[in-house]
Amino acid sequence: MTDTITPEAGLFAVVAERPRTVRGLLLPHGEESRVSASGTAPITFPEGTVRLPRDPSIVTLNLEHDRFEPIGRATSLESTPAGIVAEFAIADTEEGDAYLADPSKRRLSAELKGIVRQGAFAVAASLTGAAIVTEGAFASAGLFALGDVQEADEEPEVEVESTTADGDHVQLAADTAPEDVTVTTADGATTRYVPAPAEDENPEAAPAAGEEATMASAVAPATASPADIERAEEAGANAVFSAMTIALHGHGAAREEAEQMLAALSDIKITGTGALPATGVLQPAWVGEVWRGRAYQRKYITLGTQGSIAAMEAKGFVLDQGTALVQKWAGNKAPIPSGTASTSLVTSVLDKYAYGADIAREFFDLPGGEEVIAAWWRGVVESYARLTDADALAYIVAAAGAPVAADTYPSDYPAALGMLIQGIEHIEDAEDTPTFAVMNRAAWRQALYAGHERIPEFVNFDFGTKGEGVADGFRVVRGDIGIDDSPAVLVGSKQGIRFSELGTTPVTFDALDVAKGGVDRATVGYLQTLVDRPSSFALIGTADTP
Repeated sequence: MTDTITPEAGLFAVVAERPRTVRGLLLPHGEESRVSASGTAPITFPEGTVRLPRDPSIVTLNLEHDRFEPIGRATSLESTPAGIVAEFAIADTEEGDAYLADPSKRRLSAELKGIVRQGAFAVAASLTGAAIVTEGAFASAGLFALGDVQEADEEPEVEVESTTADGDHVQLAADTAPEDVTVTTADGATTRYVPAPAEDENPEAAPAAGEEATMASAVAPATASPADIERAEEAGANAVFSAMTIALHGHGAAREEAEQMLAALSDIKITGTGALPATGVLQPAWVGEVWRGRAYQRKYITLGTQGSIAAMEAKGFVLDQGTALVQKWAGNKAPIPSGTASTSLVTSVLDKYAYGADIAREFFDLPGGEEVIAAWWRGVVESYARLTDADALAYIVAAAGAPVAADTYPSDYPAALGMLIQGIEHIEDAEDTPTFAVMNRAAWRQALYAGHERIPEFVNFDFGTKGEGVADGFRVVRGDIGIDDSPAVLVGSKQGIRFSELGTTPVTFDALDVAKGGVDRATVGYLQTLVDRPSSFALIGTADTP
């Protein structure tokens, strides 16, 4: 039996004479590969999915994919409907001579990179190399021309053996010209391949006697008929997916055929008319509580001395005039100077914070609800942290009192750095050691954008974009210090103020609301503030105009 098939013309073409040349099918289109040694699932490459290099010589031919055994380079790469056909020039080396003397390995195997696949089909890949192997990934990939390739007008008969996908050996015979190739299988059946008609020939001409007619290009119907839909359903899901891939990435006749097939399919949509899933059928992926940003970390309350509340009220005293009692003495039995001193009482301020809610028992008894309550209460605790930190900064600002006018600084330096240095000197003059500074936003931006040439040489400054920095070894943070219209800086000492809380802060407790089937939950906290020494703080800047 002889079947007539019309492949791309020139697939088995005979080219000009070139010694040491081999030619074959490097990568078949539409053929499923074997399972790889690593267990990778089989893959099929539709036409147009593999990108070929512009310069074929970049593709090296080696033995068994061993890059240390190159035997040639590609001289021609061509993508055809049947697959990628390649010609290789065998190198004029001892290794090349050895292969040509004993060409027992006749299978071709492509080397690809960047493979993108959709199920069993490739969507994209790039050809980088090739190998002659004993067994390759594709059954039909192999050499069909070996050695010296003759001139076309010599019309030789070329017979080489290949292997089909099911393992049958076939004989490829080029009778007298490249346009006429016959494949004979082991059982005696033959298939004759003839080229596509030239463009100027009449595609509707009657076929010769004994031959089957070649189908003309089909036109997709405007409306799919029941027969079209039935044929599409019989094609199966794999054929549909393959057609989709070819329609997206293929070209030429294969793409047109894929588009015609897809035109006959019924629409199955996610939403709208003809939607398959009803409302609620497609379920989202549950991720629980989503990211709300990092939890608030207190930075102002830590500027003071921190401790634990020991009583409901904290008190202390300050010795007044205790530094001016000693005077010069004449000696020689003269009366010794004397004087008196006094003390002042210092009292703490206690701030109380709380939040509570009566929560339905279902949140605790049924799955999923307790996660929501836990997230809610994390927000309650974070709210306590934000509020107490803001109050701590307010106490520091109150301890500093009215702002001190800024000095006149060298114009070479930003005013913010001058204010910072002035505040440090102010605390040193008050016989304390500065440990922190708080800059308002205007001052912080001045310091952050100052170039290295505008920083005083003998003072170390290090500012970052996270709102914290270092000045001469002590901590600098950005914050609201009551002045917004112009740069301002508050400098202080850790010893000048105390912030005390309970050992575990805040405290959360539950109580049962049996009558209503609920759980009463509350969170409470306390902040005890004691200003030891107001003179240990200085606010440099100009108050906003009311």
